[in-house]
Amino acid sequence: MGMDVQKIRAEVDKVIQAQWVEIAKAIPPVPGDPGSPGWISWEYRISPPFPETWPPKGTGRVFYYAYAAGRELSIVDGERLGPVWARVAVNAKTGSPPHVEILTREIKILGTVGVRPLTNDEVRIFQQGDAVEKQIHAVLSQTDLKGLDAKAVRGYYCAWCQNTGMDEQIRKLHPEFFKWLSCP
Repeated sequence: MGMDVQKIRAEVDKVIQAQWVEIAKAIPPVPGDPGSPGWISWEYRISPPFPETWPPKGTGRVFYYAYAAGRELSIVDGERLGPVWARVAVNAKTGSPPHVEILTREIKILGTVGVRPLTNDEVRIFQQGDAVEKQIHAVLSQTDLKGLDAKAVRGYYCAWCQNTGMDEQIRKLHPEFFKWLSCP
């Protein structure tokens, strides 16, 4: 298929970035409380696409999630995690423009995730990201899993979840897909 996942991601990033500018303005530091969310250097991150339905029903619709992550001076080997604050619906089958839905405007600390160098296996898995995302978009336009490299898809999504700490927030929104992934 000639699907351009980088173009899709760029369109998703564009709509998220426009919303983030407004949300980031609303995170003031609390004087005398360097642990407050306003003292953290927050940025947005975007998840890989998650299927609207699983198994696929031919709709072609996926959701990308925007979440907050940030550096705090007192943490050298990790970063703070904020909430999933937006989701963007994309339909590669119809080519309709991305639609953003704000889930929350309150950025608060929900946890911390450690950072470390990726293993060689993780690097290899993440290098397959475009191919995996292309497969997800393609398979969601059909009603079966034909053409899906299940091992690569599971490896990519499970590694992403493990390395970002965002799986719990997204898992509840896509329980059947996570059940199929069977991440450890």
